[in-house]
Amino acid sequence: MVIYDDSGTFTANERRAAWLEGRAQETAWKQAVVARGQLEYSQTGKMTEFFKEVLGNYNELPPIMQAQYPDFYAPRLEHLIEMDFNFMTHRAEGKGAPEDIFEILMSSEDFANLGKRFANSTIS
Repeated sequence: MVIYDDSGTFTANERRAAWLEGRAQETAWKQAVVARGQLEYSQTGKMTEFFKEVLGNYNELPPIMQAQYPDFYAPRLEHLIEMDFNFMTHRAEGKGAPEDIFEILMSSEDFANLGKRFANSTIS
């Protein structure tokens, strides 16, 4: 990939242009996949196809880009796909128990940090 090629074959401007083009393509893909995910959710209450598409995109990335994601990224998506969770009925229609979704969400770093901030805040 031109972006990560530091051999001197490409100028800084060529690498930057490749990075900008990659960002533009990624943004367009994200907008499209989120729109499809919202439609899936509104029609079925699920996001299984959304998770499949996100995992498929991740699997197609070159290793250097996959390395930028946390280790749990692909396994978490695979688990969500297996659960086939319906967010409207709050039921797993595939493998896994309904409470698994909450365990997954609560184990994320964002929620852990939120809990720490809440615990350290004072209520006045």
